[in-house]
Amino acid sequence: MRPSRANSGASAEGEKERTKQSSLARPPRPLFVCFLMFVAAEAEIEPQNHSGASSCSVHKYLHEDDEEYYEFRSDEGKVEVEAGVEIYYQLYGNGAEKLLMVMGLGGTHAIWLPNVKNLLEKENNLQICIFDNRGVGKSSVPSGRYKTSIMARDAIKVVDHLGWDRFHLAGISMGGMISQEIALAVPKRILTLNLAVTHSGGTGSFPPWQGIRGTLAANRIDALEQKAPIAMSLLYPEWFLKTEASEGITYGELAIERYIRGATKCPPNPAGFRSQVLAVQTHSVGKKRLRELKASGIPILICTGDDDSLVNPKASYFLKEMLAPVEFIVWEKCGHGVLFQRFDDYNDAILRHIARNPIQSGEDDQNEES
Repeated sequence: MRPSRANSGASAEGEKERTKQSSLARPPRPLFVCFLMFVAAEAEIEPQNHSGASSCSVHKYLHEDDEEYYEFRSDEGKVEVEAGVEIYYQLYGNGAEKLLMVMGLGGTHAIWLPNVKNLLEKENNLQICIFDNRGVGKSSVPSGRYKTSIMARDAIKVVDHLGWDRFHLAGISMGGMISQEIALAVPKRILTLNLAVTHSGGTGSFPPWQGIRGTLAANRIDALEQKAPIAMSLLYPEWFLKTEASEGITYGELAIERYIRGATKCPPNPAGFRSQVLAVQTHSVGKKRLRELKASGIPILICTGDDDSLVNPKASYFLKEMLAPVEFIVWEKCGHGVLFQRFDDYNDAILRHIARNPIQSGEDDQNEES
């Protein structure tokens, strides 16, 4: 399957694509210990082409007060997933199609809020759960080693608490790694799987040099006002940061403002962040388990940007080769921050994937099996 190109409307030239496959399909290399230092700011967006013309509407959803999102909220709470460890969640909407969204390294549930609101405005038959992984936000910060499989278990206990039998699953970056483990643990419960800018671990997970260099530079700075521009440069291409989002303000200024506001309102926990970094560093779903995931029959969508400084796009090509997704998207001139840079395209991809595999269809399949 060839990637769909959102900007050009056409797939990459066939011959060029074929000549690239041998190198693109090679799995990546283990993760640099702090390669996603600033995915905590994973507020993500991009316009439709390099000229700056944009159908990206994210700026309309960036509210200073989280209460602005709560018109859709139906519940919130904490779930005890093990002795002394609680996971905080929020629930939005009351529709039949259940969607669990799993955030990346250092990110809280709040990063999803613009996407959640946009999704529910477009499709009212959704119920969406967002939550804080262990180590961040309002969830517990237990000591000791974190693993993506443990964090997957946390998420499963949240959906158990909600009474969700089957659900759609979307994970970004580290959240995509956790989502792989969720799908492998409870494959019959997963209606669809959406993996964005992520990898399966092992030899393909080493980030591009630009990401390593930028992460090291930002790590030496304490002041948020100085750190934020470096963090944003790791998430988005320079041209996008300079593109005007609305009159008098650029996407870069919006992203920096949101990053500082989020980090001020909910400062990262250093111990929790380090534990999450180790979970990312040790994440590994090898070829055998990827074949198991493919054999499960879960409809999979994989999406990435071709200018990602934090997770090498080759990792998504490798996942494509191993998992044979029903849809594979490569957004041109797009960085790691697809939630923000490709706000509308990412949300539409989720809705399209759900529409292809609604819960009613899944229930019919289960009845046939039984």
